[in-house]
Amino acid sequence: MGGLAIACPGQGGQHPQMFALALQSSAGTGWLAEYSDALELDVQRVAQQNDDLFCNRNAQLLICGAAGATWAALQALLPVPEVFIGYSVGELAAYGCAGAWTAREIARIALQRAAMMDLATPQGAGLMAVKGLTEAPLLDLCRQLGLEIAIVNGDDHFVVGGLRVALEQAAHALSTQGHWCKVLDVAVPSHTSAMRDAAERFGRALRAFPVRDTAAPVLAGIDGCPTSASTIAPTLAAQIAQCVRWDDCMKATAERGVDVVLELGPGASLSRMFAENGSQLQARSVDDFRTLDGIVKWVDARLR
Repeated sequence: MGGLAIACPGQGGQHPQMFALALQSSAGTGWLAEYSDALELDVQRVAQQNDDLFCNRNAQLLICGAAGATWAALQALLPVPEVFIGYSVGELAAYGCAGAWTAREIARIALQRAAMMDLATPQGAGLMAVKGLTEAPLLDLCRQLGLEIAIVNGDDHFVVGGLRVALEQAAHALSTQGHWCKVLDVAVPSHTSAMRDAAERFGRALRAFPVRDTAAPVLAGIDGCPTSASTIAPTLAAQIAQCVRWDDCMKATAERGVDVVLELGPGASLSRMFAENGSQLQARSVDDFRTLDGIVKWVDARLR
């Protein structure tokens, strides 16, 4: 029998029905109620009303809420995972799923993370996805335009961040060279040095939250290494202003004897990246299913 990895996505896949699977379970419903109560915000209503799902604050609260509630609904039905991984804000959600913090604590932490990042964000900033170019020439272009690589998804798949004017200049240069790129609908240059103040403030804020032992290792986004109680807070804070090495997280997941990756959603971006990088792991998102039972049957069949 192989192992299971639980993957928590970052922003981008929010949709009005993102809590539907969690609400099929009393455990998921209860977790979501505690989370919303701590926020003093009904995140399910925010999603259903399609109320600015992609602004930074709402996106971070929705993503953490969906992952946590969905895992609460599934946890008793699936084997104990070998590892938890999370992409950008999904890394915070992964710690909640792994048991480092409660629903109420995750809510308070997510709220502070979003607020500190919004406060630190320079005007006219953003992120851009790039495919088809290797890291060295992309770094050269970034240095010329004052941009930074924010996320490494693969050998030729990146996210870069900085001022939007520079991103548009880079997009023109890359498109002229025949490379695919897309300026994202994101105003925060996450995982770049522009967010250094937010990272420092968030690191200090995390000291107020005691960290519990996790049910399985959680990999740090900045290097793909397993974290411990003493390293969770500093690495989680660091990734706000440092490049996220998602490629290393995927490689480390495979090295831990994992055969199946279940992405908690919303969206299926992480599952696609496992497939695009030639991984032999079987990866799917909960958004591919209509019921919790369907998810459990798929996982069980692949782990036999």
